[in-house]
Amino acid sequence: MSKQMPRGFIWDGKFFANEGNGHEGKARDIIWEYKKKFPNEDWTWYGCGSAKDFLIMKKKAIQVGCGNEPLCAIAAGQYYTKKDVQKKLEKLGLQDYKIYLFW
Repeated sequence: MSKQMPRGFIWDGKFFANEGNGHEGKARDIIWEYKKKFPNEDWTWYGCGSAKDFLIMKKKAIQVGCGNEPLCAIAAGQYYTKKDVQKKLEKLGLQDYKIYLFW
């Protein structure tokens, strides 16, 4: 039996694990929670494609795991270098992840 690799987001100094609702569902949960805490910030993710894209591209989150590739991390290249992402992954004990940067 293979070990389930963590999936979710690294954001705001924390790891937010998916809880059976996938990355899109978890992204919506995070947006809803933080929208209540910080109502003056822009939390409008419509037009960004998806809630998870909004977190990555606008709020600087790092997505951990993706579909059939559990050992990957996805981040916005405008905010991070691969080395930056690697350091954040290592702090969580998630070494050897393939890192994808998008612009």
